[in-house]
Amino acid sequence: MATVLILSACSQTAVLSQYEANLEIVKKTMACYEAPTDVETFKSLIHKDIKHQSPMYGQGLVDYNGVIGQAEFYMSGFEKRYIREPNMVAWCR
Repeated sequence: MATVLILSACSQTAVLSQYEANLEIVKKTMACYEAPTDVETFKSLIHKDIKHQSPMYGQGLVDYNGVIGQAEFYMSGFEKRYIREPNMVAWCR
């Protein structure tokens, strides 16, 4: 029983470090939406082979160009963008 707990604890460290690395990427990506917006950095953080289920009505599954197009829409279509913890985004015209 002790061996299983030790192995589990060791594997959690690897999962946690991957989570922390992913979290930093997400923070950089979300920061691109804040003023001043940064489309070029956003593009560099998105994988070229992405398949994304769009939250925009009627868009369905989109590819890299669809993701970039939607990001550009949100980045240029609103004057004020607020990103607050936890996971709250407000878009104001």
